[in-house]
Amino acid sequence: MTSPAFTLSTFNVKDLIDPLFVGAAGDTARRAKIATIAGEIARANPDVLGLQEIGSAELVEQIAEAVTARTGSVYTVVMGTVDSRGIGCALVTRLPVLRQHVHQTEELPFPTFHPSDPPSFRGRLPLRRGVVHALVESPFGAVDVLVAHFKSRRGVPARAADGSELYATTGVEHGEGLIRGLIWRSSEALFVRSIVDGLFTGPEALIAVLGDLNDDVRSVPLMILRGRREAPLLGVESLVPKERRFTILHGADRETPTGEQIDHILLSPELRRRAVAAEMQNEALRRHPFPQDGDLPSADSDHALYSVRIG
Repeated sequence: MTSPAFTLSTFNVKDLIDPLFVGAAGDTARRAKIATIAGEIARANPDVLGLQEIGSAELVEQIAEAVTARTGSVYTVVMGTVDSRGIGCALVTRLPVLRQHVHQTEELPFPTFHPSDPPSFRGRLPLRRGVVHALVESPFGAVDVLVAHFKSRRGVPARAADGSELYATTGVEHGEGLIRGLIWRSSEALFVRSIVDGLFTGPEALIAVLGDLNDDVRSVPLMILRGRREAPLLGVESLVPKERRFTILHGADRETPTGEQIDHILLSPELRRRAVAAEMQNEALRRHPFPQDGDLPSADSDHALYSVRIG
């Protein structure tokens, strides 16, 4: 008899945005990209999948249909809100969806040092991409799954009074931009952690956070998400061989880039106890050139699909 099990995956598909696929050439590029994405997903064969850099529910439905053609499974799609660039998160599942919600806020709170302090950064920290949340029925009970995509590690420039960006010209100004980015990611992590805290009803809680969190396992945003030992979220990267533990390539040398994990799966203790295997599908991962005006999105992503099997 086969033991009950299910698989969770996360995948930043990179630039699957309708306006980038214009005309006959764009339509061909879109079809090629969806076919490539569907092939990676079908290989992982997830029961629940978090997607990032998705432009619309229609594009997610096209992915789901392409995966269905390969696996025979029928999927439910939950689409999140998109940012000014037109990208958002989505959740795709073949497990029954008991409840779904997209968490949004006009402004991310940031901690003050004293109760009398005024709010920090008022109006400067919007949640650009809604956090997708679905309660799905797994073989082990109902699981709350959250899908998020945090701010990149590129520096956030200061802005002039008219709203235009101010280019960093000194080392200090460059460092200030990096701090702004860290504050933004940390605020996003606090927002997601506040949702997780509300879901931790006890040691039996079944919670998973999936997504491109744009930081490594030792970073402040990941420390925030993992929380305290009374209600922790635990990573599964230790189930991946150390030499394969990366989801993106970076570095100044494009010929010999280095790998890093910035995509994550975090589980509540009961789910982590049941995790039996994890994989980062990074064999064909490559560094992508900086896009030029008029370039069509590549069929492949610059992120690896990352999965864990719960059994």
